[in-house]
Amino acid sequence: MSDKANEPGISFFQKGGKGMLFLFCVLLASIIWVVNALSKTYVTEIGYSLTAPLVSGKDDIPVKVKLSGQGFDLVYIYLRINKNKYPFSTFNASVNCIDFTDSLLGDLHKSISLIDVKPALITGSVSANQKMKRLPVKSKIETHFAPRYGASVSLLIKPDSVDIAGPASVLDTLRFIETESLIISNLDQSLFRSVGLNTPNPSCWLQKDRIWIYIPVEEYTEAIVQVPVTHQDIRNKTRLIPEKVAVICLVPVSRYKTISASQFKAEIKPGQTFTKEKVALAVTKKPSFVKNVRTEPRMVSILLFDK
Repeated sequence: MSDKANEPGISFFQKGGKGMLFLFCVLLASIIWVVNALSKTYVTEIGYSLTAPLVSGKDDIPVKVKLSGQGFDLVYIYLRINKNKYPFSTFNASVNCIDFTDSLLGDLHKSISLIDVKPALITGSVSANQKMKRLPVKSKIETHFAPRYGASVSLLIKPDSVDIAGPASVLDTLRFIETESLIISNLDQSLFRSVGLNTPNPSCWLQKDRIWIYIPVEEYTEAIVQVPVTHQDIRNKTRLIPEKVAVICLVPVSRYKTISASQFKAEIKPGQTFTKEKVALAVTKKPSFVKNVRTEPRMVSILLFDK
């Protein structure tokens, strides 16, 4: 008899195994009940708020939403949206709360029905004691390229201007909106990214707090063209040695075959007299997409002959 009492199965129940089994059964039944309940269709209400910048003087606007859908989807939406606050642009003439709520539903907007949204529409004009103004965006972005890489055109900003609101006394002193200070190093491929904007005064607020920048990056290679040296000396018959110089520059690989001598002009630097034996040169004409331009040689000799 004592041997049977020591068997593993009997020992388990004697040590509380019956209670554990009971709890397991209750848990399993609860899970089955919850799954069954959430698979049904329900109607429920959730709420969120649209909030404007504090300096705009506008209060949060509560939005009430009535939804119909499967329990699982409604629980997910409730946990994700209920009692949240979302930015409200006071620059818009109006905000359609139905469309905004639909966007918050995301991928579930097809499986959940919007029964009612209150308010359906809200106005967003700037307060009466405020003023709006559109200002250009000024870049505070410093770019450094990898060796033999560069940009053939300047950094592009979109949008290149933004609306700002605030007291008239402050807005009248502003001429531009600056981007955040940013240093981008070792660029070897084109870059497209968003950049933050700095609000110039705590009593003002921006319609957009970020803009997009695009830096087109190309590989550069060295190009050499022979260019005649030009000068303007009507008093004497002048001969320059050499009469042509090599103009050396870096050019985008994609435009290498289009480079020609006619695109450059090499002249004697202004302010130099022809009484010197040698004068320095300057490249006064070149395509906008080339860089690191120099002449070889950098100086030419002058021979003067009487008329």
